[in-house]
Amino acid sequence: MSDRWLQCMHDTFSSDVVDLLEDIKLEHVNSVLNWLNGEDHTDLRNNFNKMSLSNLLNIKVSAKVVLLDSLVSQTSESNDEQRALILENLGYDIAEANNETQKVEAGDLFGTHHEKWLREELFKKVDAPVKVEYRRLAEDRSNSNQKVVHVLDLLRTILPTTIIMDSDAEDAASFVAGYANRRDPIYNWFEKKVIHPHQHNENPELKTAVSVLQNLIPNIVEMMFLVNDQWDKQRKNISFKTVNEWTPLKATSATLKGQLFEDEKWMQPKPDADSILKRYLGFSFANVFTIFVFATRKAIQIDGDLNATYQLDSSIVEEMVREIYKTLSKERLKSFALGSTSELFRNSELYRNAEDIFNLVGRIKGIELPNYIEKYQVKV
Repeated sequence: MSDRWLQCMHDTFSSDVVDLLEDIKLEHVNSVLNWLNGEDHTDLRNNFNKMSLSNLLNIKVSAKVVLLDSLVSQTSESNDEQRALILENLGYDIAEANNETQKVEAGDLFGTHHEKWLREELFKKVDAPVKVEYRRLAEDRSNSNQKVVHVLDLLRTILPTTIIMDSDAEDAASFVAGYANRRDPIYNWFEKKVIHPHQHNENPELKTAVSVLQNLIPNIVEMMFLVNDQWDKQRKNISFKTVNEWTPLKATSATLKGQLFEDEKWMQPKPDADSILKRYLGFSFANVFTIFVFATRKAIQIDGDLNATYQLDSSIVEEMVREIYKTLSKERLKSFALGSTSELFRNSELYRNAEDIFNLVGRIKGIELPNYIEKYQVKV
């Protein structure tokens, strides 16, 4: 096919033109033709068909040129081979930088546009060693003296407090579950429902809620690290024996049973059954922590000066993480699908059940749980 394509060019154009065109691949031409012949591109196709060869040759295309030769000439290398290697590496680096520039993620746009407001309002009291990352990979995560938390992870922790929630939400659990495993909708919600109205003083109650969250977030970050340690411990302790006590593994899907058991009677686990379950039940910490915050949000205390605290005994944190992990595992194992867990985390019953467990733990341990959230909650 490539020989015929090359022959077609020779039959159509003079040799000097062919020299310029022969690097164009047939698949590239077909890609353009397929695009032009799409149903949505009729007007463009008509305009293109009206163009002459002269019109096409006179099309002006903007281009960015980096003079690599002049950059290399500034180096001290005199060896042609070394200079060629430097030239090649520079080309790769510039191409990679251009690709990264073009792939601007919604989170980077959000972080760049709203960094000033987030620093001065919502995250004002987040201090070292915690460092908020407003753009992907912008902070040095290899620095052991600081703990980097991406802006999305902090936004995710605010939603389950339900201090601010949608006015049209069915209930608190449905509101939080609806944003599970989502990125762009969370950025959009904060931009439209929180940041913009706060900047324009559209809602006095929202201003109060932002002040509460500003005081609360340092405690939420501390809780995040504490829960993360317990989550990591729970994840590492996952075993066939433990999970089988939670729910009979012989009742799971045929696909998973085939991976876990050696015999067709589903009695003898394979040697690597523990590893398989660790992978299968390796839930995202961000999702687990969202459920944890929602379940324990009555532990948040707010005084008349809007000072807010969020503290729990480590034994309660351990118990809650274990119960949440247990519930998630049982629900996950009911599913016949081995893929995404998004639908699992969007099940509002998970959040209600976790809240019920915490209320029960609170009663058993005699913990007072005044509902400050209800008093300061703002619906937007």
